[in-house]
Amino acid sequence: MKRKNMREVSIDDLDLCKASETPYEFEYLDASGKGTGIFLLVIGAQSDKVKKWRNARINQQRQIEALNEKRKRDPELRSVEDDIQFGVEYISIRIVGWRGISTPWTPENALKLCTINDEILDQVSKASETITNFTKSK
Repeated sequence: MKRKNMREVSIDDLDLCKASETPYEFEYLDASGKGTGIFLLVIGAQSDKVKKWRNARINQQRQIEALNEKRKRDPELRSVEDDIQFGVEYISIRIVGWRGISTPWTPENALKLCTINDEILDQVSKASETITNFTKSK
């Protein structure tokens, strides 16, 4: 049963992976909540790029574990530092550009930025996981 005035949408209109590929720009706020003049461009956590990176890293770890098991080696224990580094890399790959930082954007510099600044790491994570940043009407 159709409701009156109900708008139908295409399944393509519900593609959050595609929407998440379009960069969203936000201003980095300092600890007091003031703007810094530094603007970061991020893609969404649901983007294909982010999902492919995550899957490749997890698959790589599983392959290592399977080889160790096949060779009857003791399992390689992952340290908490390894898990933290995975998280930092997982968030840093979402940064695809910036303004207001004199150092040029590169994936390596994005990783360095997220490694040395937990506030930026947290703000990138929140911005990239807020799906409305990528689905607002254009």
